[in-house]
Amino acid sequence: MLPDRVLSFDRLLGSALLAVALLAVLILADSYLLRLLAIAGCYAILAIGYQRIFGELGVLSLAQGAFFAIGGYVTAILGLRWQLDGLMLLSAAIAAAALVSVLVAPPMLKLASHYFALASLAVAQLVLLAAVNLEELTGGANGLSSLAPVQIAGFAIDQGKPLTLAIWLLAACCAVAFWLPGPLALLRRHVLREAPLVGEAIGLGTVRWRISAFAFSAACAGLAGGLYVQATGVVAPDIAELAVMINVLAMSVIGGRGRVSGALIGAVLLAFLPEALRFLGGWQLFAWGAAMLLMLLLAPGGIAGLLESLLARRETPVPTVQSSEPRDNGGTLQIEGLSKRFGGVIALADVSLAIGEREIVGIIGPNGAGKTTLLNLLSGFQQADSGTMMWRGVDLAGQPAHRRAPLGIGRSFQTDQLPGDVTVMDAIAAASPERFRLDAARRQAMGAVQRLGLTEFAATALQDLSPATRRLVDLARALAAAPSLLLLDEPTSGLSAAERDTLLRVLRQLREDGLSLLLIEHDVGFLLALADRLLCLDQGRVIAQGPPQDLAARTGLRRFFGRWAVS
Repeated sequence: MLPDRVLSFDRLLGSALLAVALLAVLILADSYLLRLLAIAGCYAILAIGYQRIFGELGVLSLAQGAFFAIGGYVTAILGLRWQLDGLMLLSAAIAAAALVSVLVAPPMLKLASHYFALASLAVAQLVLLAAVNLEELTGGANGLSSLAPVQIAGFAIDQGKPLTLAIWLLAACCAVAFWLPGPLALLRRHVLREAPLVGEAIGLGTVRWRISAFAFSAACAGLAGGLYVQATGVVAPDIAELAVMINVLAMSVIGGRGRVSGALIGAVLLAFLPEALRFLGGWQLFAWGAAMLLMLLLAPGGIAGLLESLLARRETPVPTVQSSEPRDNGGTLQIEGLSKRFGGVIALADVSLAIGEREIVGIIGPNGAGKTTLLNLLSGFQQADSGTMMWRGVDLAGQPAHRRAPLGIGRSFQTDQLPGDVTVMDAIAAASPERFRLDAARRQAMGAVQRLGLTEFAATALQDLSPATRRLVDLARALAAAPSLLLLDEPTSGLSAAERDTLLRVLRQLREDGLSLLLIEHDVGFLLALADRLLCLDQGRVIAQGPPQDLAARTGLRRFFGRWAVS
């Protein structure tokens, strides 16, 4: 995946499709075809919003149809009761759908994927029940009809050509809003989708990103619902039924996940294809299901993804180098009385540790000693039961992982977490401090690429690399965020002797450049050659700490050092 290439092709194809749709509106004179094209435009807006939450972040929400219904009912009710201006009606539809999404999203988005899907389905069912049972407000099972044409500044936008043109112009606006964040945001959403732990480690708040995507998708759905009731002239409970959600999924999968062009293709197919499949009768849903299955098997990227693979150019970007320098030193890490339990198991008990500027501290101990738990507490992936952690004068207690990364705390993982379909350079660029521009993030990434000796692999997808090389990429990813303290979990695991020597030189140079390092490592010889101090953990407790050679000479610690113990 090259995010700039994906986005560029999507913009090109999506703009072409929007231009064709607008041209068709101007050319067509048949009222029935214009009505189908208006409905296709509503579906396009609905699917564009869904591409953000489902296509890019991979969150299976089944509530998009509910937000579609909310927008439709808000537009119909306010239009019938108060005859508001069209801009006010559509703004109210967008605001109502977005507000509901923001209210229900925080607890729902903390759930695992299948539980979230069930929770979002419950939201959809609640909206359907409200539409059926609140008869005085919604018209009950009969719905609301006799809707007046929407008016903007006193001018009526009648059904047919005027309304259809307005719908597709608004679809173009939604497409621009979708594209606006740019390729770097697309890359980071992809990392959050495929590797949420890495996303948190580089400072991306998973919940915040998902809430914003959920709100965007709901806002688009509310707008689409408001326009849909204007195009059809009626709103009824069937607008909130599960069939709408199935259609949204079909549009995203068949058209192409995560792409505006995919939403447009899927919307046009959904609007026009049923007319061509009327001869199937009740088998239409079966036909849609079969089409989705075939698309997943033959073209997982959908029609838009298939066109991209056939037509898009695959040039390799070669940015100039801009090194990521470590942050200014300004303090040390102070840990006092840190403890953590998992049920009846004591993972850490009263651990105290200090790490000074330009200092390398190694942690050794048997499996289950609490080494990784200590790193998880320091990096924010777990919260301590008791004790204090102070970093550069900041209390880390209660700070989640994504808030510790901007403070200058970097983290690598014992098991490779990076998505396999991104290049080495982009995997590292996602972690750079750059906020908006992918080209600037890549220039910063090249500094870490060169430092780890990964230049020849810069344009290679991670899935094509050896496990050892991917570990070096993960370390480069941690360096790209310009940390002051680097937490490393068994960095030499799977590396050859030559790669370990390279890593040893790199870590020494990082210390010279101003970084402090805390690393877990089973290769005691590597730590003896690198660390300023060692911390020995056993059953969650610190049993010794001090200079490596002093600890290696202690008789009671020989089991920790093996053949490296000093006689």
